[in-house]
Amino acid sequence: MSTRTVLRTLGAAALIAILHPASASAQLSELEPGSRVRVTTDFGRIVGIYKGVVRDSVEVIEPDGAVRRAAYFRVVKVEKSNGITAKAGAAKGTRLGVILGFIFGSGYFLAKELTESFVEPAGSTQGSIDIRKIFGGMLIGGFIGGVSGSIIGSNRKAEDWRQVYPIQ
Repeated sequence: MSTRTVLRTLGAAALIAILHPASASAQLSELEPGSRVRVTTDFGRIVGIYKGVVRDSVEVIEPDGAVRRAAYFRVVKVEKSNGITAKAGAAKGTRLGVILGFIFGSGYFLAKELTESFVEPAGSTQGSIDIRKIFGGMLIGGFIGGVSGSIIGSNRKAEDWRQVYPIQ
């Protein structure tokens, strides 16, 4: 690689590093200190009270009182809490219910099909598994799981998050 190519690459990287914090701080300017936030970085997640922006990082006060800083270049996503709502609980419950319903519905009908195929007489041609019944069981289980998960989740409630950075 030539020296010119290396210098161009380093110059482009330096320009990106200089401009990225400015755009992040501009996008985070709508957050007010004292807001509950969830900051996702490339090394983990910080949940707490937004303290503010310091030159090159975001400061968050965790529930135990410790102040944690996350450098802009490490921040992947920042979300602001809209509070604890039944709507967020219902959405979370529905997702979990559909997944569990798919698993248990298909498992139940698969077990039923396997049992019926083993019970058939030895000379029978009906010993095959009908995949349509298993798929139907998956759909029925997913529907029942989604409805029940939605009802249970709306009663339990969950925290609703709105993405602030990066702006979508």
